[in-house]
Amino acid sequence: MENKNTYLDWLKLSQLTESETTIACFEEVEKQYTHASRYYHTLGHVNDLFTHIKKAGLSDVETIILAHVALFHDVIYNSVSKENEIKSAQFAQLWLEKLNVKRSLREQIEIIILATATHIADDSLAQLFLDMDLSILGASPEKYTDYYKAVRKEYKNIPLFLYKRGRKRFLLETLAKSFIFYTQKYRKLYEKQARVNMQEELDRL
Repeated sequence: MENKNTYLDWLKLSQLTESETTIACFEEVEKQYTHASRYYHTLGHVNDLFTHIKKAGLSDVETIILAHVALFHDVIYNSVSKENEIKSAQFAQLWLEKLNVKRSLREQIEIIILATATHIADDSLAQLFLDMDLSILGASPEKYTDYYKAVRKEYKNIPLFLYKRGRKRFLLETLAKSFIFYTQKYRKLYEKQARVNMQEELDRL
């Protein structure tokens, strides 16, 4: 296990006690996130989400839910697949059951993971996680540049003209929204810079 700190953060946030099962689970997760095809959707992204969760002032139950969502939501990631979220949710359910996580929590975790496919949600906790997940859009210009370059590397097998077409569609659709972020907190922190970053990327394409 190379990412011990991430593992320990997950245990603490999710209130799990270390066991053979938690170790086996994390080793499988780690294998996925450290695959050579990953550049942005890595454990670095998970660590960023853990930081957001720690600062969110959530209840114990909410923290447990989002800790698992953060760990599992991108565990299966293939840039040409449209089933990543479904497969990630299935992976999560398999392990959460082995970890004896309550069914009611497993159901909420699944709903939020599936919501990351469209970034549309009605539930306030899901909306908060989606804001956390997209907070990179409102990062510093330098960090944002690193992000979109890393995303391009994950799509390196896609011809550039097709990649640009898809990326432009994403940027234009996101910028067309009244608000990128659901919550007032994330709008205040990231909305303005996100629009600047995305427009500058769009102008470069």
